[in-house]
Amino acid sequence: MNFYSSYLSTYLERDVRQIQSVHDLNLFQAFMQLLAARAGSLLNLNMVAKEAGISFMTAKRWLSLLEATRIIYLLQPYFRKISKRVVKSPKLYFTDTGLLCYLLKYKDADTLGSGPMAGPIFENMLIIDQLKRQFNHGEINQLYFFRDSNGNEVDLMLDKGQEVELIEIKSSKTIRAEFTKSLIHVSNNFPKFKGYVLSMSPTALYLTKEIQALPWWQY
Repeated sequence: MNFYSSYLSTYLERDVRQIQSVHDLNLFQAFMQLLAARAGSLLNLNMVAKEAGISFMTAKRWLSLLEATRIIYLLQPYFRKISKRVVKSPKLYFTDTGLLCYLLKYKDADTLGSGPMAGPIFENMLIIDQLKRQFNHGEINQLYFFRDSNGNEVDLMLDKGQEVELIEIKSSKTIRAEFTKSLIHVSNNFPKFKGYVLSMSPTALYLTKEIQALPWWQY
């Protein structure tokens, strides 16, 4: 906790003020905490601005600052028409789950595990792990999430050109058949795909011919 307190203070006092003029650092930190509470969710920046008591343009500028300094990552939705990718809401993640937990005031793993953000933080961790894996291996697969008009959603989609990988992330320790529901619905949009359910279960098994359940650390 002391590390992240110092880290945040250094970031606010040095990096933020050097890159952009932010006069009220306490308000900026409150803005970060409001974003942290939305980790793993669709970003409604207008709502965040209202809750923070700042203008939408200020919120947009601060969000860009956080993205530019690699504090947050915005996962874009997949659409066949590329133009739609820039007008639909992205999902918000923090690149450092330790900082995310600090902002949400989770002091230890037990508190986190029993809290309402356990699932979103687990999802956040795996999304960012995949992003880091792409970077470290020099891969150029595009990362998206997928959501259709019927509300069927897949947490992560890797566009590999001729094939896509569809990934559902569950913090559960038990694999359930219903975990494949969204994967099956979404897979109808793609002629060739591989599906994965990543969870905290230690068991690896095929749920269907194309969908495999894996412990998150094996993916």
